[in-house]
Amino acid sequence: MHTYYLDVLNIRENFFSDYVKKIQVTGSEGDLEIFPHHISLLTSIRPGMVLLITKFNERKCIYLSGGILEVYCNVVTILANIAIRGEDIDENRAKKSKERAERNMKKFRVGCLEYIHASIKFSKALAKLRVIKILKKNFNSIL
Repeated sequence: MHTYYLDVLNIRENFFSDYVKKIQVTGSEGDLEIFPHHISLLTSIRPGMVLLITKFNERKCIYLSGGILEVYCNVVTILANIAIRGEDIDENRAKKSKERAERNMKKFRVGCLEYIHASIKFSKALAKLRVIKILKKNFNSIL
């Protein structure tokens, strides 16, 4: 069985630590899939998710607010400001956050600080809603 060690850390805790077979994560340049013995890598990650298959073939989905991903010597470390188990995301709250961010984006001109803050909140809300959508579809076809 080919696996590697995955650590997902947020500012409060070691969120997930175990051997996995594969992960998929939203990188700064697009989606990345990391397999055992992946080449060394250091990249930023956008608000999105990490989809993973554990050593026991369990599929898990974790929302990440963004952060840094490092691959080195068959160990993957993700440092995230916020990490939430997909099943713990409140769908209604995420929808309201998305709507509020959309309204705020319409209030301000592109490029001003308030617009930038609203667009960041918008992208985080969209990422949470995407996690919920994937969980509802039972994300077997994604990984």
